[in-house]
Amino acid sequence: MKGQVFLAQYMANKRLFAHLAAGEVPIVFHCTAGKDRTGVVAMLALLSLGVSEEDALYDYLLTNVYLAQRIWELVAKDLGVERYGTYEAYFAAEYGLDAQGLAALRDRYTE
Repeated sequence: MKGQVFLAQYMANKRLFAHLAAGEVPIVFHCTAGKDRTGVVAMLALLSLGVSEEDALYDYLLTNVYLAQRIWELVAKDLGVERYGTYEAYFAAEYGLDAQGLAALRDRYTE
C-alpha cells in the first residue's frame, strides 16, 4: 500500500511540474491537512525556483506553528478529550485503558 501511495504522489508531482513547465498557472494543490504532501510539493516547487534548502525547509516548518492550534482543537475538541478533563480519564472512557492499562503500555513501549 505504501508503494502505491508513493507512486500516486510521484505521478501527481510529475503532472504538477508539467503544468508549471508549460506555464499553465495558477495551480491549486492540497492534501487533507495541508502539511505533509502539500508541504513537500511546495518545498519542491520552491527548490525548483532556486530557493535555498534552508529557506525552503524553514517555510515548510512554519506549518508546525500555524497548525498547532488546529491540531490541539482536533485532539481536545473533535476527539472529545476536553470533556473528560484529563488524558487519563479520556483513555479510560474511550479505550478502556485505566491507570493499570496505561502503565502497561508505558512499560511496553517506553524506556
